[in-house]
Amino acid sequence: MKTKKLLIAVLIFLQWQMLFSQCLNVKLSVIWEMESDILKEDSIVNVPKLSITYHNNCTTNYYFLKLSKNRGETPWFRCAVLTNPPREKLNSEDIKKKLFDKYVNQNFNVTIGKEPAAYAYYWWLHNDSINMFEERLVNCNLESIYEYIYEKINPHYVNKREPFKHWFEPEDILPENISNFVKDQFVFLKAGESYTDTYNLIGFKLVEGCFTFILPKNTIENYILTTQYDLENEKYKYQELELPAVIGEYQLFSGAFNTNKVTVCFGEK
Repeated sequence: MKTKKLLIAVLIFLQWQMLFSQCLNVKLSVIWEMESDILKEDSIVNVPKLSITYHNNCTTNYYFLKLSKNRGETPWFRCAVLTNPPREKLNSEDIKKKLFDKYVNQNFNVTIGKEPAAYAYYWWLHNDSINMFEERLVNCNLESIYEYIYEKINPHYVNKREPFKHWFEPEDILPENISNFVKDQFVFLKAGESYTDTYNLIGFKLVEGCFTFILPKNTIENYILTTQYDLENEKYKYQELELPAVIGEYQLFSGAFNTNKVTVCFGEK
């Protein structure tokens, strides 16, 4: 019995040691905040949000590529090209009337960032119990909802359509540009500091269902992805470009980090 208790104690100690042995922790959590209703003016509602918190456990100042791009608390879904015909754009009345499919009895894994080293970090829902077309459809529903929300909170976006950027350009990772023009793609943490990004989950609440949010991998790369069109072979060629080792007082962090997953359910089962 003493041997068994000793073994359990050792295992607990090793798990504790592993949890805090990494320099970086990335914690996922769901919070609720009282805010103006994006779907109904002059109303206050309790809004669910996903928080991604980065914490630097080490004594070194680090910078690194974010695991998900934040567009004013709206995640990225890019799926219109996968459906034929493409999902029609929803207007405000469509959103308010909830004219889309419900998934209250379904469980989904939500992958945060399909291309971790790319400029665009797509989210994607996976479900093994529905067919491929239906899986794409729910992703398109979310894309339509979040495009409506993003346009609602960013009126200039409607009139000034900026080209959608999938990949980094080589000049993006010059130290001066990382510190300025593409700074929102990176996290800068001094020793012991934390940084949190939050994402509005109202789209998930509207389509309903249970959603488990996960990161596709528990490592951060030391490079970004860029691409060029190969005229000879008529296809795009992807290239890995290493990030600067140091920017000001911050060293580049890459490698493993500690993380978790979190589940939230909407709708009655």
